[in-house]
Amino acid sequence: MSRRWLSRLALPALTVAALLAVQGFAAQGVPAPVRITVIVGTADAEVWLDGTATKSKGTTRYFNSPPLKPDRKWSYEIRARWTKDDKEFDEKRKVHFRAGDMVTVDFTKPEKEPEKPAKAKTLYERLGGEEAITAVVDDFVTRASKNPKINVTRKGTPKEVKMTDEGVAELKKKLVDFIGQATGGPQKYTGKDMKTVHKGMKITNAEFDAAGADLKATLDKFKVPAKEQKELLIIVGSTRGDIVEEDKGGNGKKNGDGKKTGEGKKTGEDKKTGDGKNNGKEESRLTPEGIPQAPRPVLIASSTATRLDAVLSARRR
Repeated sequence: MSRRWLSRLALPALTVAALLAVQGFAAQGVPAPVRITVIVGTADAEVWLDGTATKSKGTTRYFNSPPLKPDRKWSYEIRARWTKDDKEFDEKRKVHFRAGDMVTVDFTKPEKEPEKPAKAKTLYERLGGEEAITAVVDDFVTRASKNPKINVTRKGTPKEVKMTDEGVAELKKKLVDFIGQATGGPQKYTGKDMKTVHKGMKITNAEFDAAGADLKATLDKFKVPAKEQKELLIIVGSTRGDIVEEDKGGNGKKNGDGKKTGEGKKTGEDKKTGDGKNNGKEESRLTPEGIPQAPRPVLIASSTATRLDAVLSARRR
């Protein structure tokens, strides 16, 4: 094999090795450059990087950045314009990358639409829908009606009721509708609000807790996953303030989760974390002489998009 052929094979091999090494550095948390390949329709096409015109020519162009921090995500807007067969092409595309990435932007092909994330299932769907909720309600009502700690008939109170077949069936339907609506299902609860329905029943915290324990036992029986159990029990627990009528002045602590958790204070602390500390400018990195300086990449932060002084340099192979 001639030296000429050896040299042709050696150059691509060295390029691949260098790129693999760059990716290896990034994987280890070491700052690494990014390689962006831009493909255009004509050799004299105009290309802009974040609004700054580049001078390189050819249908395939390469842009390499100085080392970038690997723990951050960057974005870059690339614009290409050319005229071919009396038709003008002018388009902008957004590029997202991390240190060590190799990105190709091909303006000669239609841009692929980003894949839409799969729609998260509602709690209603994860519980199994109406059939599963109905089974849970059937078991729970039967279990609770036999538990003297709950006193389902409200014996000894002004609201004592008799558990007729019709009454039990109506109670179950209303519970299915209530749970279905609260968990994102199509059901519509048309009964009275919780406070009005339970007014005068003298339900205590202990009785409410006993009912919650029975519901938990039913969910365990049907092997409902812990995550779904927790979400459903939180929904049920949020009704405590409207159902319990115990005159001990302590309900607020259990019922005022949203008001007393201090979430607002925590949010305030988050705002005071000082985004500026993380958004401070870095020193400009060296750019090889003779190579035109390209615009800065944009750092995508969790709160704001901050431009750092990490300068991309455009270079043609």
